[in-house]
Amino acid sequence: MTKFYTAFYHARWAPSVFSDSDGQYIGFDQQVHTVSAGHAAQYTSFSGWDIYRSLIALKATLFPQETSDMAQSLVNDADQCGAIPHWVNDTVEDGVMPGDAGSLIVAGAYAFGARAFDTSGALKHMIKMANAPGTACNGVTTNGGRASYLPFGYITNGEWGQASSTLEYASSDFAISQIAGQLGNSTIQKMLLSRSAYWQNLLNASLPPPLIGARNSDGSWIAQTQSSTNNYVEGNAGQYTWMVPFNPVGPFAQLGGNTAAVSRLNAFFTVLNAGMSLPNFYMGDEPTFEVPWLYCRGYITGRVRRRARRTWSSRSWRAPSAQGRTVCPAMTTSARCRDGMRPVRPARSTCRA
Repeated sequence: MTKFYTAFYHARWAPSVFSDSDGQYIGFDQQVHTVSAGHAAQYTSFSGWDIYRSLIALKATLFPQETSDMAQSLVNDADQCGAIPHWVNDTVEDGVMPGDAGSLIVAGAYAFGARAFDTSGALKHMIKMANAPGTACNGVTTNGGRASYLPFGYITNGEWGQASSTLEYASSDFAISQIAGQLGNSTIQKMLLSRSAYWQNLLNASLPPPLIGARNSDGSWIAQTQSSTNNYVEGNAGQYTWMVPFNPVGPFAQLGGNTAAVSRLNAFFTVLNAGMSLPNFYMGDEPTFEVPWLYCRGYITGRVRRRARRTWSSRSWRAPSAQGRTVCPAMTTSARCRDGMRPVRPARSTCRA
C-alpha cells in the first residue's frame, strides 16, 4: 500500500494551477486573462507525450471537473497562440517531443468523463492540427510531421523519429475521430478513423521478424533490426512494433495471428526494463506502457495481471524514492495498474483488466 499511495500522490503533482487566487493569469498572448465562469483555474505543466497515455484518463475518471479545467486550459492556450500546445510550461510551448499530444490529452479527457469545457472550440483546433501542416503555437510547430504524413501515409521528414512519430500521428487521428463522432461530426470521424490505419504503411512484413520500420519518400525501406534506434523516439524498432493501442487486433494479424504474437510477447518480456538498446519491454519509458495488456488480445488475461504485478514489484518502484518515469508524472499512474487494469485505447473510455 505504501507504493500505491506514494504513486497516487505523485499522480496529483501535475498539471498544476497557473492562475492566481483571483482567477487571473498571463496567457500565451502575454495578456492578462481571467478564468471563465464555471471553471476554477487555469493549468500549466502539461508534458503531453508523457501524460496522454494514462494520467489524463485517471484524472478524468476521479476528478472530472478539475480535468475539465485542464482541457479548457489547453483550449485557452490554443485560442491565444494558434494551436493546442503539446508541452506547456507557464506561457511557453516548449516543442518537446513529437506528435500531437495536445489533441490526445483533450480527447482522452472527454472520453473518460471530463466534458465541462469548450468542446466545439477544442475540436476546431484539433481538426486544423490534423489537416493543416505547419500549424503552430506562437511560432512553434505542433504538427511538423504532417507535411509528409498526409501525402505519403507515413512521415519521411519534419519530425523526430519518423517511424515512431507516424504511430503517434495515427493515434492522434484515431483520438480526434472519436471525439468528433461523439460531437456529431461524422465526416471528420470517418476521415480520421480511416487515416489512423496509416500505421500499416510502416509494418515491414518482409523482415524476420516483421517490424514497424521507416521508409523513404520513394517507398523504399530504411534498413533496421529489432534493436535499431534511429527513426524511433526513446525506443527501438522491436519496442515500437507493438505501439498501436487503438487497434490491438491489427498487429496480431500482421505478426502471424494469436499464437505467433503471444510467442513473440513472451520473448519480449524475458527482459523487464531493457532500456533502448534491447528489443524488450522497457517499463521506464512510455512507448511500451500498453504492451502487457496485449495479452488480452491473445485471450490470456491472467498473464496481464502477472506482468503488471511483476512491474509493480520491481526495484525501480520501491518506496520511498519510487523512482521511475515521473515526468509530470506519467509512470506513477501505474498505481491504477497494479491489478492489471489500465486505459488502452486513446480517447476511448475502455480499460483492460
